[in-house]
Amino acid sequence: MPRLIILYGGHGADGDDPQTVYEDIVRLFPHLQTAMTLLRSENNDIISIIEYNGPSPDQIPSHVSNLRGWFNNFKTSIREYIEVINQTGNCHLGIPFFEAILGRYYHQNGIEIVLQDPEFDDWEYYIENFSSDGNDRDAFVRSIQHLEEGFIRQVISLSQERDNLSFLIVRGDFHSDYYSQLRDHLINDGYEFNRIDY
Repeated sequence: MPRLIILYGGHGADGDDPQTVYEDIVRLFPHLQTAMTLLRSENNDIISIIEYNGPSPDQIPSHVSNLRGWFNNFKTSIREYIEVINQTGNCHLGIPFFEAILGRYYHQNGIEIVLQDPEFDDWEYYIENFSSDGNDRDAFVRSIQHLEEGFIRQVISLSQERDNLSFLIVRGDFHSDYYSQLRDHLINDGYEFNRIDY
């Protein structure tokens, strides 16, 4: 029976601050190891979706004539970096520190990774509602709602494309608000669920 194990934690709250990332990794990895052991015992293929909400506002050039085209090209470059991790375990500087460490761990343990695939319209909505100071939780939750719905669609699509596919997914704690929505979509497809808050 396929299974989805999702781990929610505070990664990303302080960007790429090495000390914060290190503390996050120390908390996360024992749970990851336990989850991976369980998934391997069930003999399913394992895939992980790397969290990615699209380019941040400060990454958008000041003069862009075709925002959709620029967004698609940017996303393609990040997807190519992810493919390098799948093939070699090496991480490009374009990958955030936390995701780079996580990607290398997955490669070392034979877990395939794919990039979260935000759609342009969802990303544009996120950018328009982005709260740069990070202090207004309600505003931030509203800004990621469309992206989370797209993430759920991606999980569903992958689960339908491949038989006996289990997921091992790490996401920031803001995304935990949508856990029940994700579970409800897949539970009818026979998925077992485990949630870990670290």
